[in-house]
Amino acid sequence: MAEEFSTPGFVSLRAGWTIPLPVCTIENNQDGSFSAWGRDWAVDVHIIELPGNSEGRALSASEILGEIDSAIRISGDGWIGTREVLHEIDNGSPVMRLATKLCAQNTFMSLWVSYRNEGFAPKAEAIVKYAVHKIPKAPTKPSGDQRITPLTTEDQLSLSQQRQLFGKYLRSEQEQQRYQTVEGKIALLRHLLTKQVFKASQTYEYGCMGVVLGDALAQKLKMEWVAVEDSDGRDLAIRLPKTSIIIFPIGMIFKRVSRGENFDIVELFTSLFHGVVDLRKKGV
Repeated sequence: MAEEFSTPGFVSLRAGWTIPLPVCTIENNQDGSFSAWGRDWAVDVHIIELPGNSEGRALSASEILGEIDSAIRISGDGWIGTREVLHEIDNGSPVMRLATKLCAQNTFMSLWVSYRNEGFAPKAEAIVKYAVHKIPKAPTKPSGDQRITPLTTEDQLSLSQQRQLFGKYLRSEQEQQRYQTVEGKIALLRHLLTKQVFKASQTYEYGCMGVVLGDALAQKLKMEWVAVEDSDGRDLAIRLPKTSIIIFPIGMIFKRVSRGENFDIVELFTSLFHGVVDLRKKGV
């Protein structure tokens, strides 16, 4: 449920993270992410909490951050991270995206600020610069608070029915064969989004697209579909086996479409892919 945030100030997220925001609308999403947006800018946040290493020791920010390639290293109140500015064209007009990864003990936050007006750049930088992380007095234990179980027969049937929605868009045998690959699944999603095949109100159809996004990630990373139950309810997600790495893909596309956001599904897939790969390398 989105709510108006009428005055500038700090917003507390979870796992000890807080960020400053201008006047905007904010929303906590069903996939565990956080969004905020104004007239011509948007903030997307994904927070992952980690239980520690295999020996139960807390992971430091530097261990989570790991090696840094081309991105610029940054630091702030209770965290270290990286930043880079992406310049893209969206519907014929330039879009800037300040893409950052902020790491603290046992958690990291992917924080992206997208904006069209270059005059917003200082505010985008401030959102990142003045982000704060404080270790919670009672550390969160995502694995302990969540009950993860295999899919039921009903879950498997539901996913199967959602996948079947796209059969009519695969008109040739060649298209059907390509759809069996990761690239083919993402290409179909990109086509559907580019052609605006579905209206913004078609929640079920966008949920089906989220299933395909999850299938593509699962296929690429050898992840598995599971059911996750916590105090907020029960949802289907994909998990890297024998780890605490869990992604809730079903609502990701609808969330962005419902906000009127123009986004690249390839970028979303790539961001999620690299996030999981980075965590897997660290043995989370």
